[in-house]
This record gives sequence, C-alpha cells and structure tokens, in this order.
Amino acid sequence: MKKILLLVLFFLFANNVDNLYALNLIPVKKVEEVNLKKHSLPTDVVFRDSNSFYLLDAYKPAVLLYENFQLRRKVKLAVPDEGMCFERHENKYFICVPAEGKIYILNEDFRITGSIKNSKGAFNPTDIAFYDNKFYVADNDNHRIMVFNEKGSLINKKGEYGFDYLMFRYPFDIAIDSRGDLFVSEVINTRIQQLTYDLKYVNYIGGWGVSSGHFYRPKGVVIYRDKYLLVADGYMGLIQVFDKKGNFTGVLGNSKGEKLKFVSPVRMKIYKDQLAVTDFLDKSVQIFSLEDFK
Repeated sequence: MKKILLLVLFFLFANNVDNLYALNLIPVKKVEEVNLKKHSLPTDVVFRDSNSFYLLDAYKPAVLLYENFQLRRKVKLAVPDEGMCFERHENKYFICVPAEGKIYILNEDFRITGSIKNSKGAFNPTDIAFYDNKFYVADNDNHRIMVFNEKGSLINKKGEYGFDYLMFRYPFDIAIDSRGDLFVSEVINTRIQQLTYDLKYVNYIGGWGVSSGHFYRPKGVVIYRDKYLLVADGYMGLIQVFDKKGNFTGVLGNSKGEKLKFVSPVRMKIYKDQLAVTDFLDKSVQIFSLEDFK
C-alpha cells in the first residue's frame, strides 16, 4: 500500500512539474553553448563583451577565454580548487573560495594581488557583489551577509541561522539593483530576501513549492533592465522571472513553447541583452539572447 501511495505522489509531482508555468512562458533565443565534459568544473563566467567571456574552471583552477564561443586562451590560476564565484569590479577579478575562507583578488593578468577575509572569525563566501565602493558577501555556512570596504575591512554584517526576517539559511548568491537593494538567494529557506544597501529588511520572494513563484533550491539570481529578477532553481532546472516587488512574471522558454530545462543551473550573468547560464552538473555554459524579452 505504501509503495502504491508513493508512486501516486511521484506521478502527481512529476505531472505538476511537467505542466509548471505552461501559461507563463517567456521565450528567449539560445545563441550558443560551451561544453566542458572532461575533467572540469565550470563555476561562473564574466562577460568581456558581447562576443567573448571568461569562464572559471574550478577543477584545476584556470580562467578560459572564449571568443565567438571558441576557446582562445587558458590561464592557470594560483588559487585553490573549488572556487565558488567569479566576479569583476573595475579592473579587478574576485574568486570566492569557501574552503579557504577567502575571496582572492586578481589583476587583469589573473595574478593574485590580495584577498578578503574575516579577521574576526569564520568565513564561508559563496558570492560577492558591489555597490557604492562597498563589497557585499554571502557568508553561506554562517548564514549572514557581510559588508567590506575597498580596503577589505569589515564594516557591517547582518544575519543568523533562522526563518525570520534578516535571518538566513545558506545565503548563496547576491544581485544588486541601481538603488542598492540586495536580492539574496537562500537555498534552504527557498526564498529570495530583499534588503537595502544598509542591510535593512524590505521583502522576501518565493517560498518552498513546485508551482509558480515558488522554489525548491534557488541558486543564481540576476537583475535585467533594472526591472526584472531572474532566479535559477538548481534542483528544478528552471529559471523564473519576477518583478522587483516579487510578483511572478513567468518562466524562461523557447520559441517552441517549451520551458528551458537545465540539469543544475547555479550561476547567471547578464551583459546588455545576453544571459549566460552556468549549468554545474551538465558542465556547460549556455548563452541566450533576451532582446525579445517581454
């Protein structure tokens, strides 16, 4: 009897997922895909321009330069394995290495010039974002947001383990809009928490579920046109779209009326009207055009 019940529940879940957002598709055009199937760990990308980007491979740490989707250059890095984020700010690059409790700072030749760390205790950085000469860091295992100045000194922090406002359970990724509001993905709280630049609570988006506007394991977040929030669900393999007030707008799909489906999308980046999606388990990076995004 238990086996029959489990089969029924699985069928209902699978059927619900298959029909999820069927009436809320936002079609985008796939431009190209880069696959790294052998001995690699694609983690994150940084756009250089519309036709090229840098890809962080965290397996044997290296930055790969792709131009017109062809590998042009590979630079080995002197950072430890398992880099978790890859960002550019002004003329510097930043790589989060949670296992080391550091964010490495690199110059334009990808040589280490410094690091950011918490001199007062534990630090498990999984993302860094920038606003008004401040560095905002998701401190994942310590369930908080840390703020550093340009010299690397800690100037603010907020959060502890919990379910309430200004509490977190494994904050993973951060997107910041033009006025300095933070949108923080919380993997286990299955929501996006919105904060001001000085870490005051504004709103939260989502909650657990497999229906419109809910998440199973939210990971990557990006803001498009300073109007839309895109959220990648690392378990469901979908990318949902919200306005910045948290209203569900739709899910990304293709011109055939099908949902875009990934294995485990963990990071996203936007450059002008291009969206890069790093699929961790598929070992791939897919590029989409958002020009027809409505």
